[in-house]
Amino acid sequence: MEEIEKIPTFSLDRKGRLLLSLRILFFSPFLFLFLSQSTLAYELLQPGGRANSLSGAFIGISDDWSALYWNPAGLFQSLDQELAVEGEYLSLKIKDGDSLANGTGIFSHRIEGEKERFSQEEAFSQSHLLPSIGFILPTKGLALGFGIFPRLGEYLDWRDEGTPDLEASLKRRMQIYNGSLAFSVHIAPIIYAGISLNLLHGEYEFLADKKYKGTRSYTFQYCLNHSKGTGFEVALGGLCQPQQLLSLGWVYRSGGSISLKGDASAKCTASDCSADESSSYTKRIYLPPSYGIGLAMRYIPKTTIGLDWSKVGWDSWREDYSFETEGSILKSPGERNPGWKGVDQWSLGLEIRPSEEWRLMLGSFSVQSPLSNSKIDLANGMVEVERLGISGGIGYKRDSWEFGLAHLTSNGQTKINDVGYQKDTSKTQILIKVYFF
Repeated sequence: MEEIEKIPTFSLDRKGRLLLSLRILFFSPFLFLFLSQSTLAYELLQPGGRANSLSGAFIGISDDWSALYWNPAGLFQSLDQELAVEGEYLSLKIKDGDSLANGTGIFSHRIEGEKERFSQEEAFSQSHLLPSIGFILPTKGLALGFGIFPRLGEYLDWRDEGTPDLEASLKRRMQIYNGSLAFSVHIAPIIYAGISLNLLHGEYEFLADKKYKGTRSYTFQYCLNHSKGTGFEVALGGLCQPQQLLSLGWVYRSGGSISLKGDASAKCTASDCSADESSSYTKRIYLPPSYGIGLAMRYIPKTTIGLDWSKVGWDSWREDYSFETEGSILKSPGERNPGWKGVDQWSLGLEIRPSEEWRLMLGSFSVQSPLSNSKIDLANGMVEVERLGISGGIGYKRDSWEFGLAHLTSNGQTKINDVGYQKDTSKTQILIKVYFF
């Protein structure tokens, strides 16, 4: 009988998986330096494809690497060493039915003959691949975790070429990445506690440009070039398991501020505002504090139901920047309170494991707007309305490897004084994870 040739398969022993992980950890900072330059939509970003598949109902579950963010106490639930690499792609559309005003705000200069408002009502943004990486090392009496992932992002890309005699564009990018080192301990028979120390890296840039092509043509430009800085945050978490099928978790994140430094310039060629200015500038951006509680129930075989409530303190947000050399356009406004409010978010998630290899996830969530009606304005990129969202995902595990795919989408729209406002978001995540036994 002829012997059947064996088809070679890809597999790694424990040593091979460890060496692969060390290489990934070594090269991950270079990967982040390259990919984190991607732009993203204004959004409070939350890591973990599985967590996002459940619409963020993960505070009470928190049993994978993304517990670094959701609830560091949950790291202790991981029985194996694990390394996870994830990537997400985010897109967004916002719409302001009244478009931008010409003559106030950033486009403050307007001469006779110019239209009072621009015509383009929508702004779009799409990110490139936004990477995340996480590592868990459980030891006797202590679980350690390390991760790098995006936390907050804003990207506004608006362009108007349809208004007679006017061309204008507005671009703004701001992002915060998080490097996290976390510890989790078992402090009582049914209680776990955890702490996460987070190093925050922020970047910001802004460009407003306008060209008037009428009889008295001129150009106007206002630019805050790329700036960056670092800050710090602490997160505390707890997890109580009164019985094997029930978990109650809580988390508090302190938030943090980041001082950014860069160069700025402004130029206007109109006869009544002739200026050509430059200066260094300092801008402070804020990551808002947040807290929440979550419940995980496993009373149905092979099924987990998660229910979370969380609150984000957007009321602590401040606008704060200053110029070293001031001029007629580059003026330091100092610290301003934009008047935002804290928001509540409810999340419900369902995870089903039909077999040891597969997991299926569904979720839904609702999130409030941090803005009052008077604050919603495309001019500052803040078209934030109350949104409803749904999510879903799939995971497959074989031997020491796990692969996952998640998608989350949300939509919200409202009408104020007969003007329509809308925000749509869409996020897709992929996951590759390796376990060490």
